[in-house]
Amino acid sequence: MSYKIGFAGTDGRTLLSALVTSTATSENYQDDFQGVVIRGMPAMPPFAKSMQWPVNFIPTTDNSKKAYASAIIDAFKTGSIGCVVPMSGDLLLDGLVDELEEVGLIDRIIGFPRKGSFIESSVNMTGSDEHPLRIGKNVVIKGTSYLFGSIVEDNVFIEHSILVKKKIEKFEMKNGETRKVRFYLPMPEGMDSISDL
Repeated sequence: MSYKIGFAGTDGRTLLSALVTSTATSENYQDDFQGVVIRGMPAMPPFAKSMQWPVNFIPTTDNSKKAYASAIIDAFKTGSIGCVVPMSGDLLLDGLVDELEEVGLIDRIIGFPRKGSFIESSVNMTGSDEHPLRIGKNVVIKGTSYLFGSIVEDNVFIEHSILVKKKIEKFEMKNGETRKVRFYLPMPEGMDSISDL
């Protein structure tokens, strides 16, 4: 059986994932797996061809979620892919999984919907029995953030912040956008120990 897995995005992980999928072998399974890059970068197809890598490419009209969704749906219809893995966090945050769920393809995409929370690997989160950490739905926490014993409500964006025993609420601005929490730092201690060189 041949199974085609699409890797959606523009960075090098899409090509590397597709290449590994296409060339890996198993002692236990006879299935044939084919890696497919959805969009990628302009130099990827000619480079893969020059290296004679067994990777296929599916273009998109642009780098928007709608363009990815359209290309992926068409690829499912033609049998060019059997499932898809979005490699870009932005595609997940923009709702690519939700878009495919609306047309009945939720069982063919690996990723979380917008109501899920996205936490980068560099984020450090902890709590205690006395001060547990609670994270709501559709929360994005990025950068070198640290959270301890805090409550993060639904639909909040946090980047490069230190939040100790805080409640973080969604704040909607007049234009309808949600205010992002960025670069929140507690007051420094030991300032008298530091001087310029």
